[in-house]
Amino acid sequence: MWNERRGEKPLALQAKGDPLLGAIAFAVCQGCHGMEALGEVDGTYPRLAGQHASVLIKQLADVGAGIRDNRKMYPFAEEHVVTTQELADIAAYLSALSVTEEHGIGPGTDLERGRSL
Repeated sequence: MWNERRGEKPLALQAKGDPLLGAIAFAVCQGCHGMEALGEVDGTYPRLAGQHASVLIKQLADVGAGIRDNRKMYPFAEEHVVTTQELADIAAYLSALSVTEEHGIGPGTDLERGRSL
């Protein structure tokens, strides 16, 4: 089941996340997701800033449990690397970050094609 509540996911969802500790734990993630967690505009690395904490916890816990296949994230999301509390802390930190409106707006070169689609 895609949203089964097992393993560390329900524990992390119930934990009270500390954004300050989350910022510290997120430091290793900045190499790919960026210092402000804005990711890459092309989606190579997703924007995490401003995402709902429950979504962040679900995705990370699912990768760690092997439910979601994301080979790039395996070394960072496995249980022996990040604790359940750190999942909640990182999610609290990221969900509190703001995103500028212009982030992710493309060059506008295919607007006509977009309208036709």
